[in-house]
Amino acid sequence: MRKKAFTLVELLVVVAIIALLVSILLPALGQARTMAKEVLDVSNMHQCAVAVLTYESSHGRLPEHYAERNVDTQGIPKGFWIEQLAKDDPARDPKYDVRPQWADYLADFKVLNCPMLRPLDISLDTIPLSSRRVYGGYAIYFGFWVDRAKDGTWADEGTRWTRTERPWNYEGNRIEVLMGDRMCRVPSSYAYRINHGSALGVRVEYKDYAAGGEFVSSVYCQYDFSPQFFVNDIRLRTTACYAFKDGSAKMYEGDDPTLVDMELPSARTETYATHMVPSGR
Repeated sequence: MRKKAFTLVELLVVVAIIALLVSILLPALGQARTMAKEVLDVSNMHQCAVAVLTYESSHGRLPEHYAERNVDTQGIPKGFWIEQLAKDDPARDPKYDVRPQWADYLADFKVLNCPMLRPLDISLDTIPLSSRRVYGGYAIYFGFWVDRAKDGTWADEGTRWTRTERPWNYEGNRIEVLMGDRMCRVPSSYAYRINHGSALGVRVEYKDYAAGGEFVSSVYCQYDFSPQFFVNDIRLRTTACYAFKDGSAKMYEGDDPTLVDMELPSARTETYATHMVPSGR
């Protein structure tokens, strides 16, 4: 009795059908993964916002930016900033590690990582302070970008962006943002720092922990030395997540007309970084 078998043509047809199905399903699966990460991003940002608001309730002001941090003689910081969590560089600045303070307000350090980036365990047990610098995946905006005068001095504490009850305005725009993804442009180094740029072919630069190493971080960087650097802003083609004074969080497209660039006002030049922030909310 002759055994039944597939012919070569039949096998080729089956392979072709499978290949077609894969080509149809893969983009959909990729889109589903991206959407799942965006949902997690919003959840993370919400939890961080709740932690910041809880800190404000306990201390009477929002956490400090690392640039405004004052330390006592023991090197203990007064506040904390969500992006630069630790620094051990005695040659330049007093060392500090604010991760223990965050632990009082967050159940899990994982929420400090943007899911669009490679997961990074930034706990104190995993990465000791000897790493020199430790970064989270989000950036806090209040109390830094617009609280300095052009001569570099800090504004009076009574008017600064240190409490959510105060009106925050930037060049005529009402700002309600507590924190967000790094939609940052650094003209002096020709670099973009965005978390959601992998689909655009943005080069990923990761620096992992090593004992005594320079720092631990996970960010996307795009270097563009062409004359079109300031014209073709890569941030307009990606997305970002932001958290607000009321604790809510929301995704934004980079070309959303409500996004404005906030820059360090101590010197209005192209030397300093700018961050895209929603306004008019």
